[in-house]
Amino acid sequence: MRLFLHELRMSWKVALWVNLGTALLVYVGIIKYTGLASDPAASTDLIAQFPKVVLAVVGMGELDISTLGGFYGVLLFYVILIGAAYATSLGINCIAREENEQTIEFLLVKPIARWQILGTKFIAAIFWLTVFLGASAIATLLGLQMIEGGQEISQQVWLATASLFPRFGLYLGVGLLAATFFNKATTGGLLGYTFYALTWILSTFYLMFTELEWFQYLTPFQFYPTQQLLDLDWSWPMTLYSVGLMIVVTAVGFWRYQTTDVRVR
Repeated sequence: MRLFLHELRMSWKVALWVNLGTALLVYVGIIKYTGLASDPAASTDLIAQFPKVVLAVVGMGELDISTLGGFYGVLLFYVILIGAAYATSLGINCIAREENEQTIEFLLVKPIARWQILGTKFIAAIFWLTVFLGASAIATLLGLQMIEGGQEISQQVWLATASLFPRFGLYLGVGLLAATFFNKATTGGLLGYTFYALTWILSTFYLMFTELEWFQYLTPFQFYPTQQLLDLDWSWPMTLYSVGLMIVVTAVGFWRYQTTDVRVR
């Protein structure tokens, strides 16, 4: 418990700014929808002038932002962008923080197994991810309270929030696994951020070329396509796929941490 509380104390400042920033982005974004709703035809015409690649990069794809659901779908993409990067950093820091602060040797001489140390840090990371999901969902619902008819997509908001957990859990596991490579966890952690960037690029390709349906399995950004979530269409096979990947990647990360020599600067 002391290690868990220590991890929370070490991470609360970053968590505070990430959660406040994301919540503010979502809340203000939802409120801004009132401006688009006043003239939906003009906004549709404006979006039609942008190249498809631009729409794909910002996660818009085929979403109709003149509707509240479509507009929320665009904001959801930014929540995924921020949350995936945050989850990756949390996974990397499960290992890198002690190495950077040169406290890993002190920690490992304590009467506690290495898997318990990493497990406690991992649980703390899961806690902060849960806080992030809750903050973004609550900010969205509060913003919807300010919009007429906003309650109509409250179910979609909760469903979308649920879809983020296995995706962020996978990025968390990838960050943890990546930190076990090379001589320094921070150097290995670059692999985690590379995975994050690569999946974003693959997501862009998926939105540009929708006929490449198999791309969906290569990028967590598209494990649950936004339009399907807006249609309240939940994919249980994709849930099994994403949760399975998360478990495998995390398990391999724990195994490597158990068998890797202690690395200090």
